[in-house]
Amino acid sequence: HLDRSKGICLIDQSNLVDKMLVDFGMQDCSTKVSTPCVWPLPTDSDLPDGPGQHSEFNMYSALGYLNQLQGGTKPEISVPLKRLSRYGAHYGEKHIELAKRMMRWCKRTRNVPLVLKYAKQPEIQIFTDASHASCPDTRRSITGVVVKISGNTIFWKCLNQSMVSHSSTESELIALDKGATIGIYVRWLVECMTGTKYGTMKVFVDNQSTIALSSNPVHPD
Repeated sequence: HLDRSKGICLIDQSNLVDKMLVDFGMQDCSTKVSTPCVWPLPTDSDLPDGPGQHSEFNMYSALGYLNQLQGGTKPEISVPLKRLSRYGAHYGEKHIELAKRMMRWCKRTRNVPLVLKYAKQPEIQIFTDASHASCPDTRRSITGVVVKISGNTIFWKCLNQSMVSHSSTESELIALDKGATIGIYVRWLVECMTGTKYGTMKVFVDNQSTIALSSNPVHPD
């Protein structure tokens, strides 16, 4: 929904949410959920002993719908979806409960759009964070990256780190590296779109040790 007079663009996926709810028979489900997930998230220990015990629930279809919503307008379901995506073929009751909770959250936030506002000068802001050793099965951390241009959220990414970090500082450094790499691509894209050279980007990190290490001119390694 574009309003050029106010310089605002509203993006929503309400039609996709409705289609998902109808396909899973949840169009009349409750929306009394304050968050898209609850901790702890389901793990391998919540899997049933035998396969095919929950064939009435199409987990692959649920993951497809939720992935489209997460990539379009709902970054808040990134972490639970990343965990749930490991259980497309084999899953238990708690995995189904998590999928349905995210669907109820999507219904609750159905009319909450992603808002983009016009700005004369682009300003790139990169936010990185890490959840240290948050997966009890692999002990790997989760990287989170959000990129804003002039206050508009235009990019987000949630991914499992490829190695086991020994400290929260190490996890945050890996997340910072990913954010800086993505930032270079975003800066190149902004320069191509605006035709002007962009200066220094701002990266926000909430770990003091990571900030000290990454800005140390004596020991850059």
